[in-house]
Amino acid sequence: MLTINYRFHVVYRNQNSDYGIVDINFSEALSYIDSFFSVSENDRLVSLNGLVSLTTLENLIIMNNSALLNLSGLENLTAVSFMLLSSNDSLKTLSGLDNLSSAGNFQIKNNPSLISVAMDSLCHIEYYLRIYNNESLCSSNAYQLKDQILNCPSDEADGTISIDSNKICSQIR
Repeated sequence: MLTINYRFHVVYRNQNSDYGIVDINFSEALSYIDSFFSVSENDRLVSLNGLVSLTTLENLIIMNNSALLNLSGLENLTAVSFMLLSSNDSLKTLSGLDNLSSAGNFQIKNNPSLISVAMDSLCHIEYYLRIYNNESLCSSNAYQLKDQILNCPSDEADGTISIDSNKICSQIR
C-alpha cells in the first residue's frame, strides 16, 4: 500500500485534446493521503477507478474534468473532511460515493450535466453541505438527500445544508 503524507495532484493543463490523462489506474495502491488530494483540469479523464483503496481523506477536490461521468472508483471512501465537486461538465451522477457516510464540508457546484446526488449512506454533515448552480439537477433531488441526512439516526448534530440555483422541476416538494 502507498501512503502520501502531504499533497497529491493529478493535473493535466494542456488544451490539446489529443493528449492527457484518461484514467488514474496508476494509483491503485494508494491507500491514504494525509493532507490534500486534487484531480483537476483533466479534459480526457473518464474514470477514477484507480482510487479504490482510499477509505478516508482529509481534502478532496475534483474539478474541471470535462469527460468525467461519475465517481466510480471512490466506492470505499467512507469519510472526508472537505470535498469539492465543481465544474465537471459531463458528471451525471455521484455514483461511486455510495459508501460515503460522513463529510465535514461538502460542496457540489457548477456541474451542468449532474442529474442525481443520491448517496445512500450519507448521514452526517459536520459543518456544511452546499448544492448549487447545477443546471440539470432538479432541486427536488437535492432535497431528497437533505431529508435523508436529517432523518438519519445520529447522536451528532448535523451542520447546515444549503440548496440553491439548481433546476426547478415540476415535482412539488
